[in-house]
Amino acid sequence: MAKIYLTYRAGDTTQDELAIVLKQLQDMFGVDSVTVSNADANANIFELYKLVQAHDALLVLIGQRFTTFVDEQGRPLLHSAYDYLYNELLAGLEKDEMWISTLLTDDATLPDAETLPEPLQELTRRDTIPLHNPTMLTKNIQDLSNRLGILRTQGKSSLVKTVDVPVSEIKEPDDTSDLLKVMVVLAILLGLCGLIVQVYETCFRFGLNVMTC
Repeated sequence: MAKIYLTYRAGDTTQDELAIVLKQLQDMFGVDSVTVSNADANANIFELYKLVQAHDALLVLIGQRFTTFVDEQGRPLLHSAYDYLYNELLAGLEKDEMWISTLLTDDATLPDAETLPEPLQELTRRDTIPLHNPTMLTKNIQDLSNRLGILRTQGKSSLVKTVDVPVSEIKEPDDTSDLLKVMVVLAILLGLCGLIVQVYETCFRFGLNVMTC
């Protein structure tokens, strides 16, 4: 079963969706398979890094304020190597087999790569799921759950997209084609044998004529 790490920025506009996402993931994968970040400014970033990397999937809730939080000096929190969310995202991106999905809430859009620190810019190229439409919210989270299930059973990288082929489109091996190939080969061999016999008979007759003379 996949181990999932769910994170967000405290104070961002993600609270309503957080509760819904968490419940549906726990219902599908079990309470013990889903870890919700409780990190804050006092978190031990080294232990936090190891904790995230012990999981198979990293889900990031992104609201309207995701990139706008600043420290006391007015510097973006997400650009600080001591920021807990920076280290959670970095830990996920630095694990090759980690599945990463960004979940967009409250009509938020995926940040432009240029607005993120360079080590986190790859986040914009990972799987993204909008959670804006309340009527589609449950379905979108179910789709995410299905993807995570496929990831765990097939061992796919977070950059690999799996494609399901309907059973009706899977073709059975064509035995007729193989039989035709065998018949062609046999015909060629028979033709060569006939040619060899003809050459041998010609040479034999020529040899008799020479001896008679």
